[in-house]
Amino acid sequence: MNIRVLDEHDARFYQELRLSALRTNPEAFGSTYEREVKFSLEMVVERIKPTEGKFVLGAFEDSGSLVGS
Repeated sequence: MNIRVLDEHDARFYQELRLSALRTNPEAFGSTYEREVKFSLEMVVERIKPTEGKFVLGAFEDSGSLVGS
């Protein structure tokens, strides 16, 4: 398992993972699948892009697959 800060190259994988989680466990989120499925990839890039005050961590399997955030 590898944990690192996500960047714009991870956006599509992050979006897929988040949408899947929103479907299976909606009670764990402050948003909905119906809302976030409309987000463009560019919107997701902006959400996860690291800045001085924020970042998103990702957990990756040894194969490189994003499995958690």
